[in-house]
Amino acid sequence: MRAGRKLGVVAPILFSLLLIGISASAAETVVSVEPQTKMVRPNETFYLNITVDPDVPIAGVQCDIRFNSSVVIVNSVEEGDLLKKGGDTYFLSGEIDNKNGTVKGIASAITTQGASVMEKGTFVIINLTAKSAGVTGINLSNVIVGNTTGEPVGIYVINGSVTVSPKIHDIAISEEYCPPTGIKIIREGEEIPHDQNLTIGREYQIKFKIENRGGFNETASVTIEVRNETEYVVFSKSFNKTINIGEYVYSYRTWDTSGLSPGAYTIRVEASIPNDANPDDNVRTRKVFLEAPVDREGPVIEFVYPTPPNGANLTVNYVNVTVKVTDKSGVCTVLLNWNGENETMNAIAPEIYSVNKTGLTEGTYTFKVYANDTLNNWNVSETRTVTVAPPPICEGDFNGDGYVNIDDVVYMVVNLWGPCEPGATGDFNGDGYVNIDDVVYMVVNLWGPCTT
Repeated sequence: MRAGRKLGVVAPILFSLLLIGISASAAETVVSVEPQTKMVRPNETFYLNITVDPDVPIAGVQCDIRFNSSVVIVNSVEEGDLLKKGGDTYFLSGEIDNKNGTVKGIASAITTQGASVMEKGTFVIINLTAKSAGVTGINLSNVIVGNTTGEPVGIYVINGSVTVSPKIHDIAISEEYCPPTGIKIIREGEEIPHDQNLTIGREYQIKFKIENRGGFNETASVTIEVRNETEYVVFSKSFNKTINIGEYVYSYRTWDTSGLSPGAYTIRVEASIPNDANPDDNVRTRKVFLEAPVDREGPVIEFVYPTPPNGANLTVNYVNVTVKVTDKSGVCTVLLNWNGENETMNAIAPEIYSVNKTGLTEGTYTFKVYANDTLNNWNVSETRTVTVAPPPICEGDFNGDGYVNIDDVVYMVVNLWGPCEPGATGDFNGDGYVNIDDVVYMVVNLWGPCTT
């Protein structure tokens, strides 16, 4: 593509071969100024587009522009995307004459052999500056649209107008506040970059800046919406904001993402007033992607009964260590570290793990519990220390509490009951069975406190 330059002898030759225009009476292809009406303030710089909506395949466009140069002036004319969609283009930006209020010889043509376009697009983008209060037409003349075969293309022209007023109604959501969307997303005081995903289950502030660019105090109607990929509204807030002349306000609402599904979402913020001169800057949107939370934390480990408290002095020869272990990703391994040695704890109920350390001699013991989840995130409990000073152990005192009583009977029934080697633990009569006869023996002969 060649850069724009002033219209010379090349353009008439090029377009005489390429473009043929006919009157609007056979109108088919629409050439228009957009927006058709524009309100601005003195000294404001703004843009207008000349768009083409083809009814048949086209390969080139040419036009002139007339305007009141006491109201506005043209700074530049840039090529739009219309013909670029068809291939390489030759573009002439025309001759700008702000003294007489004209731009003559704006032209563009596809140079790729046989190429054309059939899709609506922007022919040129016009950069203008308002000079003083007044109204001017933005009128198109000498409009020619053609195709590659030299056949005539019917056209219909829609002109535009610009009103320059020192007092207009105009509010805007500032794009410069957070380029390129104008919408900030904040979590716990930190701004989330545009390329960073959001995490489901967290709360985010949707923040923006509303400016009063007009000449009246305004009360804007503000709406914040978040839609999913199917356009279903998952979040919506509406409220009013008052912004005085020349001032601005920051506003936000908190979006709780709990319960939402992973995927793309669109945040839409709109601030509107009646008779806004420039409604195009009243709406800003930002696309975000929600992802499931990534578990980076190890399991929660909690000592539960009958684990002795830290610093306990025990008069038995055993210690039961029981913990409750929970993790949203699932618990994988639970280890008891007893005096520096690890052993696997037994799952005795959902989320409950236990180890019973028996036959302990007098002394001090230190223990803690390690656990990891299915994502291999580890955690460790507090460290506890207990002192064991068991009483004398006698025959039948299976739990080492210094008494032969019902607790020992329970222990014998649960752990020793049934056939055994004659004379084994609990087989007091040596008949090769731990049964009711041995319970009777305990009650008659051993019951009560142990003696040394």
